[in-house]
Amino acid sequence: MDKMNNHHRVLTILLGSVLTLTGCAQTPPDVQASLPLMGGVSAPDYAMLPQNMSNALMNNQTVVATPSGQAFNVSESYFSALGIECRQLTGIKIKPVITSSVCLIDNTWVNIGGTENGEAMHLSQEHAEGEAQ
Repeated sequence: MDKMNNHHRVLTILLGSVLTLTGCAQTPPDVQASLPLMGGVSAPDYAMLPQNMSNALMNNQTVVATPSGQAFNVSESYFSALGIECRQLTGIKIKPVITSSVCLIDNTWVNIGGTENGEAMHLSQEHAEGEAQ
């Protein structure tokens, strides 16, 4: 009887090990990211934020404003897959809701993307147009 219990125990351990290894051998799902996972990322690859917005982000303010006065709530900091500090900007009193991701690259806050048709996508363009005048 004791020999039979040992036999079942060995089979259970063997079967559990095989099932565990089978689960680990499966292909992971495809992942899509807004920043490339390979290679370096530099600030010139993205649009720099206006100075007043960069200063507000550096001072950990919870609300920032564009040069035209549009206000955005700032999320808590998070880190991208490359270890870059980022934050999410969400427009205040803007319909439809506008969001944009900004990251600190090379000690410069840059706009890496957001909604297609909103002020958050054009933060740096507004700043550049204001300087050109």
